[in-house]
Amino acid sequence: MDFTELQDRIKIHEGYRDTIYLDSLGKKTIGYGHLITATDKFLEGTVYSKEELQQTFLEDFNKAVDGAKRVTDYEKLHDKAKAVAIECVFVLGARGFSLFKLCIGHLNEGRYSKGAEELKDSLWCKKQAFNRVSALCEILESIK
Repeated sequence: MDFTELQDRIKIHEGYRDTIYLDSLGKKTIGYGHLITATDKFLEGTVYSKEELQQTFLEDFNKAVDGAKRVTDYEKLHDKAKAVAIECVFVLGARGFSLFKLCIGHLNEGRYSKGAEELKDSLWCKKQAFNRVSALCEILESIK
């Protein structure tokens, strides 16, 4: 699976900032939606290079791929469903997405429209990311 298109889509959904900012939940974030943790070395008020933040994005993306493989029957999924699962993990983390048990169950069984229904019914969709989740649901619903 070529990840270029998916990486580009995630970057568009995340937006880009070269300094620390607060995300929609008030958490410190930088680059393409990188949630800053205690182990990060990013400093307030510092402008970081696109190259450095691209590297951080790639590390986050690879963690999302690994997480999607852990929480779904990844190898059984249609490529479009794999991409949706990866993006969900990128945003929510593997632990967060693993709580979407009904959605994951539908994806694992190839019931992609049902998986989309579960995403649409989530608080993530209703309270935080309606446009993004709707776009992911359209992808799932397009799988034939």
